[in-house]
Amino acid sequence: MEFPVMVTATANEQHAKTLRLSLRDIKTGVDNFNGDRCIMRGGYGMLYNGKIQYHNRHKKVVVKRFSPDRYLNGVWFSSEHGFLKEFEVLFKYKHENIIGIVGYCKEMNEKIIVYENASKGSLDRYLNDTSITWTERLKICIGIANGLKFLHGGDIEEDVVIHRDIKSSNILLTKNWKAKISGFELALTHPTNEVVKYVMNHVVGSPGYCDPMYWETHILTKESDMYSFGVVLFEILCGRLACPKDFKNSSQFLDILVKRHFQVARLDDIVFEGIREQIAPKSLSTFRRIAFQCLNEERKERPTASQVMVQLLKALEFQEAYEILEGSKLQSNYKAILRFSESPEIYSAMAKRYINDIISKGILLEEDKRNWFNEKDVNLIMLYQVVNDQAGFKKYFQVMQNKRMKNKKDGNNNQEAGPSNTKEGASVKIEENDDEPDLVTILEVIRKNDG
Repeated sequence: MEFPVMVTATANEQHAKTLRLSLRDIKTGVDNFNGDRCIMRGGYGMLYNGKIQYHNRHKKVVVKRFSPDRYLNGVWFSSEHGFLKEFEVLFKYKHENIIGIVGYCKEMNEKIIVYENASKGSLDRYLNDTSITWTERLKICIGIANGLKFLHGGDIEEDVVIHRDIKSSNILLTKNWKAKISGFELALTHPTNEVVKYVMNHVVGSPGYCDPMYWETHILTKESDMYSFGVVLFEILCGRLACPKDFKNSSQFLDILVKRHFQVARLDDIVFEGIREQIAPKSLSTFRRIAFQCLNEERKERPTASQVMVQLLKALEFQEAYEILEGSKLQSNYKAILRFSESPEIYSAMAKRYINDIISKGILLEEDKRNWFNEKDVNLIMLYQVVNDQAGFKKYFQVMQNKRMKNKKDGNNNQEAGPSNTKEGASVKIEENDDEPDLVTILEVIRKNDG
């Protein structure tokens, strides 16, 4: 039994030895590589769900069994090189969106890496699954972006890792749909403080995902990963694989289809119909814009993983805010209050949910009864945050206070509005024929800084 030779430091050597697993234990854990346990068949190997004996307990894992040496897409693939490279990357680089390594085995011509559990298998299996909502899909995309951000130098203490084969089948999913990047057989690394362009003798990667500039010039940079990621983003949006299994030429690839639809402003036509109706317009436009930027022919025009992540978080925020508004049981004029809280920042959904919960507790009565505005229940501070205009809100509050004082002074206490005093939590009835405008109108005025 051997252990990978690239781990040279003594402490690392000892750690690598602790990861060594026996072929017998692995075979037992996956029922001797039973086909029923296979969750993914790829060009470089097969993945199996299983259990192994690990630190005196059984642990659920995913077992990757590397394929023998062979030609793959016209290029010779060495299982030894692929195994060692993947072990090196997973051993050194730890991140919540990078698949974790549990162990390895190199016995009897078998080369195996054991991953942490990712029981859902690979993302490509779920692209056209209507049960996976747009919100869940966005969270998967954000996880991939976060992993790429780390690999491409998000941590200045680590090297840059160019994956070279980003595709949906290399994105593994946990039982909670958390994305984990895997498949590092082709990865290249270089120091963060160096701008490196690799000139390759042979272009490697998967059809339908490969950067056209890399294919044409044989020059590889981390922006090549961003092109591939853009393809994955559109796979998730369109519910289809980048490359049909029976494709005849590149004109059938998803990236070509996307560019063709973009040129005639018909990109929405290829959105997966199983999720089309649930997507908020702002979420779709934000997602579509950043995903298409990844497919730019010019590498310098492609966004970084960090920039993509920011836009995906905004798309998620728009979607969650939309779902809160659509799911609210409030009457239309109070829904308007929620609409006022829309913001390009990534906190508007949180604010909407908070405001919705507050207002739903009793500010609005039945349709045939009077509507009441209560400072304590509505929470004046939160309303100020919604309209983002402290001076305007203070002016409105002063108007309401003056009205109560005038009513008290005039003895005009025959309305059904309850006590009309200045105690905290006092209520004021707002009627359509009142001299004061209704709450929604006032908030709109405040929002426009007209007080």
